[in-house]
Amino acid sequence: LREAVLYKVTRSIKVTLLQEQRDGKWCNWMVDDPPHWWAMEYYAKRATGRVLTAGLGLGLVHHHLVENPAVTGILAIEQSQDVIDLVSPHLPPAAKVLKADFFDVVKALHRGDVDYVVLDIWVANGWEDKRQLLGEVYSAKAQVKAQLGDIPVAIHGFPTISDVSWSITPELMEQLKLVSETYY
Repeated sequence: LREAVLYKVTRSIKVTLLQEQRDGKWCNWMVDDPPHWWAMEYYAKRATGRVLTAGLGLGLVHHHLVENPAVTGILAIEQSQDVIDLVSPHLPPAAKVLKADFFDVVKALHRGDVDYVVLDIWVANGWEDKRQLLGEVYSAKAQVKAQLGDIPVAIHGFPTISDVSWSITPELMEQLKLVSETYY
């Protein structure tokens, strides 16, 4: 993942940040800054066959998936009609979007229907949020594997659980923790 935790912007760049209000506070929901682009590129380059994505987000992974010749189909599952309306006009035509709950869709699929999954449906602001979500993330991965078989599942934001992740050294983990504690 470009082996960088911090990056320096040397010229003005456009970054889109979508927020959602939860319990009276605004929370970052989606962002298309360089590290997120790089992460989605990483997952997309490792994809093959029919790809199912959970969480449309800003469509970052979908732009990278269409560039991968090993990908034969892309289906994004998104619950929010607002997100679909906002993002789908900007998606590559090969990326199809279905308004549904991801886990309902998984229950309706069979082994062989999907070859690769990208899960990006959790929002975590800092390490404590991530710790609280671990059980849910493990359970989600187990559901996908039980229904679809032992296919690669890329889980954004949870590299130690993801089947598709970059190498994280103890030094990198310390840097990530410092960044998280400083900025979130």
